[in-house]
Amino acid sequence: MRRICSALWIALLMCHSLTAQQRNFIWYFGSYAGLDFHTDPPTILLDGRYSGGSACGSICDTSGALLFYNEPDTIYTAQHDTMTWGTDLYGDPVSSSGIVVPWPDHPFVYYIFMAKGPGSPDYDPGAFYHRVDMSYFGGSGACVQKAVPLHDSVVTMVTAIPHGNGTDYWALFHEWGSDKFLAFLVGANGLVTTPVISSAGEIHHLVSATEGVGFMRPSSDGTQLAVCKYRNLGGPGYLDLFAFDPWTGAVSYRTRVESEQKFFALEFSPNGQFLYATIFNCDIALTNDIVQYDISVIDSAAIAASRTVLYAATYQTNCDGSFGVPALAPDNKIYVAIRWSTSLGVVNEPDLPGVACDFQYNAQSLGGRINNLGLPNQVKFRDSTNTAIAETHGGSGGPILWPIPATTEVMLKLSIAVPKNARVRWIDELGRVLRVEELRGNGPWRLDRAGLAAGCYTVAIITHDGAVIDTGRVILE
Repeated sequence: MRRICSALWIALLMCHSLTAQQRNFIWYFGSYAGLDFHTDPPTILLDGRYSGGSACGSICDTSGALLFYNEPDTIYTAQHDTMTWGTDLYGDPVSSSGIVVPWPDHPFVYYIFMAKGPGSPDYDPGAFYHRVDMSYFGGSGACVQKAVPLHDSVVTMVTAIPHGNGTDYWALFHEWGSDKFLAFLVGANGLVTTPVISSAGEIHHLVSATEGVGFMRPSSDGTQLAVCKYRNLGGPGYLDLFAFDPWTGAVSYRTRVESEQKFFALEFSPNGQFLYATIFNCDIALTNDIVQYDISVIDSAAIAASRTVLYAATYQTNCDGSFGVPALAPDNKIYVAIRWSTSLGVVNEPDLPGVACDFQYNAQSLGGRINNLGLPNQVKFRDSTNTAIAETHGGSGGPILWPIPATTEVMLKLSIAVPKNARVRWIDELGRVLRVEELRGNGPWRLDRAGLAAGCYTVAIITHDGAVIDTGRVILE
């Protein structure tokens, strides 16, 4: 069967830059802990002022020089002084309650978005922001606006995703007591305070304050979104997968990953094929786990079958040694917070399946500094010259795909050099990644279409770390 490819295909892929910005190269977190990713392995930092809790953020300029970092109640300058007017932020100490976003076309100005859930002290629950202007006081900056309200009832999680135009950003919250996602646009003209509202997935219930605790994380290409809840309706929580449209800010439900677990936080692999989640039980009869799921096929049974426990930490007094936030770092490794430890866990090869991803417990020393449950919540930045959603195939003239339409198999030939460990990603008209397969040898390659329904697909050739090399389209009968 032939059919015309929908125009939706242009919104399928966000290109992950081969030379990403260095805005996330310096981290401060835990109890005076820090890492600098300008070196490999990262340099241990001992000069930070961040002193506890889980929520933390930091931002560098595009060359990797630290601008400022923050904890729930205070902003610190690059010189580790308290920023002018940067106190009494009334933030929430929970792991993903704040994130820093640049103001497009205003190189000195940044928004800090915060989510404060029910049960938090000192401030009414809600979404709000602060604005930092780095042009003040010789470049050390000042918080020129503070605790400006956006929405009066949200759960304790926030993220931010680059817009499909490669310039703007979306700040994303979830409403408390409903199934609504709230996407606020940050553009050159400022913050649009009327959000794009999407009803998708579960209602985030009002049973108790702990049910306001959750975590939200986008994939590196900005087209996938995962949400986990610690508790639901008085019992353990769940983990869901969504699609995100970086052009419109719309969120749509895809599938349930797992239920009946106390999920704490999560992270995507660089290529978007795998999802990592931490489970925080704090129970002498249970373990605290880090788990990997293969989400390349959006099918609940297939995802469940792929579930791999990478490490099960046994109970310690006060839940010491339990897993907190996993975070993708500039070196394309995932670092994992470990409660009251002087080290972080590390997933060394997060794009590989199962135990091949090489998770190591207590792998990254903090030089004697102590970690809690959090790591910096940061935008997954991409180079401004290579961030727009692909509307045509790559500049090489595009891949050659034949026959069209195809029935049993698809042949692929490329006119560009293919790097080691390159992959092909199959994406349908709704932006769902249905399959990822490796390219072995020098080509031409025979691609397997088994299990794919008739229709139009985007075939993206990607590097090991998820950067898009080239794209083409194919029709299957």
